[in-house]
Amino acid sequence: MKDSNTQLLYMMYALWAGAALITICAALIISKSIVRPISQVTHIISDIVKGGNMSQRIHVRSNDEVRQLADTTNELLAQVGRQNWAKDHISIMSTLLQSSDRVETAVQFFIHKLALIMKLPYGAVFINRDGSELVKAAAFADPDGEPWNKVRDRFLPGEGLVGQCMLEQRMIILDDIPPNYVRIESGLGDAEPTTLLLAPVMFEGQVLGVIELAKFKPFDELEIQLLEQLNQQLGVTLNSIRSKMEIQQLYHESQTLNEELQSQTEELQTQTEELQAHSVEMHLLNERLGAQKEAALIAASELENYAKELEKSSKYKSQFLANMSHELRTPLNSMLILSQILSENKQGNLTEEEQHYASVIHNSGSELLNLINDILDLSKVEAGKLQIEMDLVNLTELPELMEGYFSKSAESKNLEFEIEMAEDLPDMMYSDGMRLHQILRNLLSNAIKFTESGSVKLSVKKMNSIVTSDFIISGEVIAFSVEDTGIGIAAEHLQPIFEAFQQGEETTARRFGGTGLGLSISLHLAKLLGGYITVESEEGSGSIFVLYLPLVTEYGGSESLFVLPEVAAAASHTSLSDIRIEEYELDELSQLEHKTVLIVDDDIRNVYGLTNALEKLQMTVHTAQNGYECLEVLNKQSSINAVLLDLVMPEMDGIETMKRIRENSEWSDLPIIVMSSNAMRDKDQFLADGANGYIHKPVHIHEVIVALQKWVGN
Repeated sequence: MKDSNTQLLYMMYALWAGAALITICAALIISKSIVRPISQVTHIISDIVKGGNMSQRIHVRSNDEVRQLADTTNELLAQVGRQNWAKDHISIMSTLLQSSDRVETAVQFFIHKLALIMKLPYGAVFINRDGSELVKAAAFADPDGEPWNKVRDRFLPGEGLVGQCMLEQRMIILDDIPPNYVRIESGLGDAEPTTLLLAPVMFEGQVLGVIELAKFKPFDELEIQLLEQLNQQLGVTLNSIRSKMEIQQLYHESQTLNEELQSQTEELQTQTEELQAHSVEMHLLNERLGAQKEAALIAASELENYAKELEKSSKYKSQFLANMSHELRTPLNSMLILSQILSENKQGNLTEEEQHYASVIHNSGSELLNLINDILDLSKVEAGKLQIEMDLVNLTELPELMEGYFSKSAESKNLEFEIEMAEDLPDMMYSDGMRLHQILRNLLSNAIKFTESGSVKLSVKKMNSIVTSDFIISGEVIAFSVEDTGIGIAAEHLQPIFEAFQQGEETTARRFGGTGLGLSISLHLAKLLGGYITVESEEGSGSIFVLYLPLVTEYGGSESLFVLPEVAAAASHTSLSDIRIEEYELDELSQLEHKTVLIVDDDIRNVYGLTNALEKLQMTVHTAQNGYECLEVLNKQSSINAVLLDLVMPEMDGIETMKRIRENSEWSDLPIIVMSSNAMRDKDQFLADGANGYIHKPVHIHEVIVALQKWVGN
């Protein structure tokens, strides 16, 4: 029994030991199956930290929590692997794009590398050109030929999917695209993609381009994320390239500007040297001008003395001619009357020969009387004493008067005498009828005298205006033309024939007689009437003399008339100082009292007339004969209120004088009233040169008073 118990006890111990051993073995096996996956996870994570192989995976046969841990770890490894794959390609793409220096090169590298990374069968990049359109700049496996030649390479914003992607600034993905939309071809065959993706390339909110990709299967999330990151890199690269190109362009432009600036600096240096040389020359010129000025002052003083002597001599000559005319005309009139009585022989006590002698005496006396009248007229014109009386002249009576004067003379020489009046002529005009008839009689008598055969014709017509190199008449004009078929005048004698005692060649005077005063007197009379006389002639072919007079139908003075300066001075000399105070309001004239005006004119007659007129208005008048004297007076007299400036003067003309005045800040507001007979320049041009007002020559005192009231009145 004891042995049995002992055996039973041993068996129990053995069972207990076996159970313990089995338990220990089972525990070891179970712990090993738990610890091994955990060790693998720890080892793999340790390798990941140390940069080991990311392709390792954990393998577990059990289907418990350890299996879940292993599967989660494997998914983490796969995700980390994909992220590392994306990072590697982003790094490679960044390096590749950094090596590009042109937009076309960068997008070409990008699309080819992107196709390799994502295994794309087709791709294209469209670049934004100045925000106006998208242009295809690069492509991968771009189809060609029918029907793909209809594929467009340009899109406007909002046009097609490419333009819409640019407009919406978002990615567009289309799955299950229709057949024949695009076909991918290779040497072995062709197929149609199923997915189309369009993504904008952006930088700081601005669309720089659009990427279009096609694929046989849909894009997964990782590919879309990778594409977004690569697009950001491309946007940064494109912006960098464009900025670099702009910087290069600005650099080239700055280089060009630097070269131009250097060239201009050299030119300025050259000009500075030239200005220094000019300054030296100007200094020498100023010294010469100073000497010339002194000489001019001396000459002016001598001329003033000579003018006084000339005026005194003219006065004596006028008195002498007046006395002589009286002394000559008294016996001459008696001689003419007695010779005419003798030539008529009413008593019948004279022989025919004695009667002929009396006729000769009467004709010679008449010629002598005409000569005296011509000399007196010429002296009156030169002295400015000839009176012009403007009144209505009946033009319709002109043919009958001229026929009465010259028809018999023309008939005696077998000449055809014709008078032609234009149909649009007015019946009346204002002029001095006596002086007009005197001019026409002189021109017609010369024409008949110097014409041996042929005809003499008087034509009268109306013209809108007349402009020649010698004179201008604006407004309507009456032209009196005297045309003959006489001996004509040589070209070199056309101007001298209007001078006193000139008849062209000496043989002409000996052959036809005469004093040579008629044309000189006629021209002076024409100027006083506001007109002019021109001549056209060819030796041996006759002559055409034309008298131009302004057509004045309502007499108020020929203010529209323009003649040469010397003619204007002669015509307006007496009218400038002839001012009637009663024609103006006292308030208007009082505005000019005690004002100071500077008259700048080299014509002493204009200066004298204006001075007399303005001094009657209690104004203070200073005078200067050229621009230099004007500047000197302005420097000495600070109280000058206005300047009356002539343009045509010696040494320094009016334009240069005006420029010098305006350059001085003290005189910038000084009123300058220009007096000019230059009808080729309008008023605006004078005002642009610096003038405040403009008066057309011949000057009328009323215009001067109105201008002064405007600029210096209260």
